[in-house]
Formats: sequence, C-alpha cells, structure tokens
Amino acid sequence: MPSFETSADASGKSDDKADPTLVKPADPPKSGPLKTAQEFATTFVEYEVGTKGAAKDFKKTATRQLAKALAANGTVPKATVLNVVKGPKEDGKLGVSVALVRLGTSSELRLSMEESGKGKDRQWLVSEVRG
Repeated sequence: MPSFETSADASGKSDDKADPTLVKPADPPKSGPLKTAQEFATTFVEYEVGTKGAAKDFKKTATRQLAKALAANGTVPKATVLNVVKGPKEDGKLGVSVALVRLGTSSELRLSMEESGKGKDRQWLVSEVRG
C-alpha cells in the first residue's frame, strides 16, 4: 500500500516513489449534510461488495424509500470514496457530488439530500442516488 505522506529534501524534491496517478482522499467533511453524504457513500461502497450488515446501515443516512430500493439491487465492483462536495440547495433539497475510484477509474455519485425530523432529531438524509 503506498504512503500518501511524503518527505522532501532541501530542494523540495520528494523521495516518495508512489504511483503519480494515486489521489489522496479528502479530509472528512465538517458540515452536517456532507457528513451524512460521506457516511452514505461509504456505506454504499461497502454494500456494493456485499459487506455483511451494510444494507441495514442505510437506515441511518437514507430515506425509508431509498433504503428499501437499495436493498433490492445487486452488487458491482468495489470502490473507494475520494471526496464529497456540496452542490446547489433548491426547494429544500441539497445536491451533493461524491467522487469514487472503482477498478482504477474515477466515477461520481450524485446525491439528493433532504432534511428530516424535528428539533434535535432533525437530520439530513439521502433521498436519491444517480450515477
């Protein structure tokens, strides 16, 4: 496994021989909706490869309808979540883009999120997945 940490000499040149095509995943998001999107995407990747118990974890981050629909689908090749980027907010829904790497190729999940609950139980949940 390559190291994403590098060290440089006085000239600024790195002694790291890592593959130049590797991309370091972004730091975890700080905002509530993006944290939920990150958790959903991570669960989605685990679910895709058949990680036991992953399907039930959608209950924490997806609407009931989406969690049920995802439970009915099959599997696809393993992926890694690279980053999560906040998109436009329109009509009470928030768009989020999630960058993935699967089989050496980047891909994207487009998530639509909505707020659910009231008071301290209020949270953002993924209501739609595209990509």
